[in-house]
Amino acid sequence: MIRLDTLTDALASRMLARRGIAVIWDLQLAAAIAHRGGDTSAAASIMAIADAAEGEWLREMDDAE
Repeated sequence: MIRLDTLTDALASRMLARRGIAVIWDLQLAAAIAHRGGDTSAAASIMAIADAAEGEWLREMDDAE
């Protein structure tokens, strides 16, 4: 069985590789829009991807030092 956080991390990693750091902001905005529209489940899912992408980006920055 695939763990959800592993799937989330994989998706975040691919999005970050393709779109760069801007994807984090875009995902956060999408989560806010979903939340304002009343879709809190989608907002939470999108925010989880944003958090995973941010975590990966921060790890990459630490590795670069």
